[in-house]
Amino acid sequence: MGSFYKTPRTGTALTRHAMIAPRIDECTVCGPRRPENFPVASLLLARNTRAAVRAYYRFARFADDIADAPNLPSDAKLAALDVLDKALRGEAADDTVVDTEPAVLLRSALATRGMETGHARALLAAFRRDAENQGTTTWDELMAYCRASAAPVGRFLLDLHREPRRATVAADALCAALQVLNHVQDIAEDKRLRNRVYVPLSWPDGTHAEATEIDAATSSKALRACLDQTLEHTARLLDDADALPALLQSPRLRAEATATLSLAHALLRHLKSGDPLSTRLRPTLSDILHATGTALCALVAPPAPSLLPPASRRAVTAIVSASGTSFRLGLSCLPRPRREAMHAFYAFCRVLDDIADAPGMPPAERLSALDTWDTWLNLLESGSPAADAPPLFTALAAVDARFGLNFNECRALVEGMRMDVNGPICAPDDTTFALYCRRVAGSIGLISLPLLGTNDPDARRFALALGDALQCVNIIRDVAEDAAIGRCYLPRDILNLCDIPITDAATIAAHPRIGQARALLAARAKAHFAAARNALTAANCRSLLPARMMMAAYSDILDRIEHQGWTDLAPPKRPNPVTRLLCLLRLPRKG
Repeated sequence: MGSFYKTPRTGTALTRHAMIAPRIDECTVCGPRRPENFPVASLLLARNTRAAVRAYYRFARFADDIADAPNLPSDAKLAALDVLDKALRGEAADDTVVDTEPAVLLRSALATRGMETGHARALLAAFRRDAENQGTTTWDELMAYCRASAAPVGRFLLDLHREPRRATVAADALCAALQVLNHVQDIAEDKRLRNRVYVPLSWPDGTHAEATEIDAATSSKALRACLDQTLEHTARLLDDADALPALLQSPRLRAEATATLSLAHALLRHLKSGDPLSTRLRPTLSDILHATGTALCALVAPPAPSLLPPASRRAVTAIVSASGTSFRLGLSCLPRPRREAMHAFYAFCRVLDDIADAPGMPPAERLSALDTWDTWLNLLESGSPAADAPPLFTALAAVDARFGLNFNECRALVEGMRMDVNGPICAPDDTTFALYCRRVAGSIGLISLPLLGTNDPDARRFALALGDALQCVNIIRDVAEDAAIGRCYLPRDILNLCDIPITDAATIAAHPRIGQARALLAARAKAHFAAARNALTAANCRSLLPARMMMAAYSDILDRIEHQGWTDLAPPKRPNPVTRLLCLLRLPRKG
């Protein structure tokens, strides 16, 4: 679903010099085919509906291209749109002015399904505004424009699939969000080719930018602030749109909507972190694979309602997205409530880790921040509110209410972070090493089990063994990075076996026998992986699928470090998305 006619431009010039006298046809405005951000008449839709969607798309694409044609005068654009409107109504239309075939074929396709052309004609109001070169200066104006230019697309698809009216609000929100995302993506091109600006450059809080700033190679501070405000409002639209798949009766339309939502969230992340003036920001292959997976899941069963409140969901999504973790792919196979619970817990872990590692924050402030989280955990466990808590607190409260949180393990995780702040840890003895791994890795595994849907003794053995394995791999991989901040997690007994003097972290990392020490710790990691594999059973194997995918990914990291050479302290190169996916498919099974 979505506003599929506002798309990336190819830059192709008009093929005719004078456009008033000759007939306007699809060739003169670059043709109907465009690269799209979001699915259009995809195979997710039933065959008998795809023809109607393609006819609607062809008409909308053609009319939009007329309105946007940079070399076509406004009066010629308006005259052509009026002729298309007549053709849609079934009236006699002068096809010497414009090719009326897209409108005639759409009218016919809709008539065979007993549908009117109102949704297509509604688009023409927005296109006439474009033909007159009007932009939008405020968010309210942009939303009014989207009601004409985007909402009819979603409503057409709802009517085509005989969906109930209850889905209209969410569909309108999704279509508006897609339209705004495309406007932000195309901001430079709209300004350069058509001298139009759709992104609001004035906000009630005083945020303001000049239209001339869009002509620069990179966004100014003021323009970036306007883009951020626009994207934040778009995120709220997507919050409202997230309810759409659960409201749809057609499994195929539900799958299409789910894929579109996934890609919209992905493009939103890219636009938040990137600069649309300096580079073309689009969903990546990984985003497309993720969207495909979620769509196939939605095809089988309706997605559950969101577990998290909108503000908490946005905060969690921002943290998870900024981390760049590949763990999201493994979680995509979970039902939505469990997936959101795991995302919230991962965000909690990420926040604690960022506090412990904050380079510009004095240790006393970091310890105070960890103390604050201890206080919030106590309030959360007692069911008391915390007025000054971040949205992540509300997210964790929702997780606890639905699945339960092991607060003792949460506090153990905080204690593990304190060990880093109170350190730095350097060449820990066996007791300290085991305690640190138990707190920062084992606790994560044990807290995750109920969120994944299992908590039997074998699953607990799996979680503790896998936690030790993953932590060992992290230590092996990050020797140089840890040494730069005065840390060395390599156990003291291993350093002694390698005759490496226990001095400072940088000296240890530079020792000629550091590769031997890493290899010895790798042997321990492999033993932990084996123990985790032996703890897998037929009863817990399915629930632990995301953890097994993480296990496969980390096993691959260890293999790549070994292939690179133990003495090479550079982190192994990240595999491309296809290689990573193939790695994750090599799942460990029950021992």
